[in-house]
Amino acid sequence: MLAILDGLPRHFKETIILLAAMGCIVTTGCFPAKPHSNKPRGGITLFVTYGTIPVTSGEVNLYNVNTGEAAGGQLNAQGELSLSDVVAGTYTVTLLPPDDSPSADPEASSSSEQSRPDIPERFRRSRTSPLSIEVKEKTQSEFRFDLKEGDR
Repeated sequence: MLAILDGLPRHFKETIILLAAMGCIVTTGCFPAKPHSNKPRGGITLFVTYGTIPVTSGEVNLYNVNTGEAAGGQLNAQGELSLSDVVAGTYTVTLLPPDDSPSADPEASSSSEQSRPDIPERFRRSRTSPLSIEVKEKTQSEFRFDLKEGDR
């Protein structure tokens, strides 16, 4: 096979050899299928409303301050997010409007605060969010959050 590579520039040869070696390593199972797969896990379903109206878009973030574990996803049109395979533990829950991203300045006001009153500012930062959940091992748990009630 190396004779085939004779006419190629050196950097192409090195790249081809590197890719071939990586392919062999990956296909022989040298890497575990899932990091931290030995940790106990559970599933959750979150329902988020503002009063009686579902919050139909936004990013939900879960953060465990004790372990550094994190999870998250996007709310669907029913104001729901389901996650399986979340490491068991206690998580702070934050919600961000779809066009909002965390600012480097934690005190900075969100540009979408006025356009998304259904996700009040206090729920957007882990330091101020009163929302938390407990993920239990081998259990699918449901949590309901009313952001209008929680904002009083």
